[in-house]
Amino acid sequence: MSSKFLRHVALPLLLADNKEEIRWKGKKIRFNQRQPLKYNGSHGWLGVVLSENIGLRQSRLKGGQPLTRSLVLKIVVFLVLPVLLYFSDLKQVFNLALSVPEVQYIFVVPFVSAYFFYRRKKSFLSNEQFSYLRGVLVSILAMSVYVIGFFTSFPVEIHLLSLPIFVAGITLLLFGNEALKSLLFPIGLLVFISPLPVLFMALFGSNLSVSDGALVTSILSPFFPVTVSYQPLVILNTITVTGQPLEFLINDYCSGVYSLTAFLFVAVILLHISVSSFSQKVFLMLSAVCAAYFLNILRILVLVVIGRYYGLSFQFELAHAIGGTVLSFFGTLCLLFFADKVLRISFKP
Repeated sequence: MSSKFLRHVALPLLLADNKEEIRWKGKKIRFNQRQPLKYNGSHGWLGVVLSENIGLRQSRLKGGQPLTRSLVLKIVVFLVLPVLLYFSDLKQVFNLALSVPEVQYIFVVPFVSAYFFYRRKKSFLSNEQFSYLRGVLVSILAMSVYVIGFFTSFPVEIHLLSLPIFVAGITLLLFGNEALKSLLFPIGLLVFISPLPVLFMALFGSNLSVSDGALVTSILSPFFPVTVSYQPLVILNTITVTGQPLEFLINDYCSGVYSLTAFLFVAVILLHISVSSFSQKVFLMLSAVCAAYFLNILRILVLVVIGRYYGLSFQFELAHAIGGTVLSFFGTLCLLFFADKVLRISFKP
């Protein structure tokens, strides 16, 4: 019997009729839990061909349902509907990420979330009783948050904050409670698609700028003349080695909000895949926040030192352009090392 027969005849019959075995020309083909398909007959190799060529492993043996047209339709609706409803907002935020290097981490969020959705793909095979009322209520809540966004100063940010709520609602409608519990983490990651730094800058940007300026000045003042002024903006004043005055503006964009948000995204993923106690996870999250803050201080220190010795030269522009990315990568490695060697946290694959 050819693999074409197995793929186009035996396998569809097993799935369509929800049977554990079928008969073909007087021979029996059995569906088995330990070996995905096992053939009982004179051709003992048939089960091996089924297992290797088709690789069948149906979760209906564990309480799920076979892959039917209705299930495929549900998955398509689950993937397409949020994109259609939030298309204009997603377009704006991705255009923002193209123009502002500090928020380019947003491009990574859909792929990371999709990976964790894939890791939990069996959740889509759940056949429990669906929570239609809860699903409708959660979807209405998402749409309410979306509408509220029109009356705020940050409509796109608020709109996209409602995206994970809406995805949770349609998950309840299409796949049920257990599926939502299993998919909570990848759904929650969608929060980071919203340009959170814009919201954080409005709340914390000015305070972070003031603290950055004060700390950088206290570190550098023993080595060369540097002062800071706070009105109306935070400005560091120094002189180059040639005696030229030099000013560095620390505005909200330089306050570290972008690096803080990106580090929070990384820390949330590390917390999820870590095998550790609650206290260790809390300490790791606090370490990530502190690392983001002090890495931004280090970035400003490097820029001021380069400006003093080289002026506003190519070296300065290069450090300004890629410094944040390089330090974020370095900080992530340090965070992993700290979690492994100091906190003794292991990570599950």
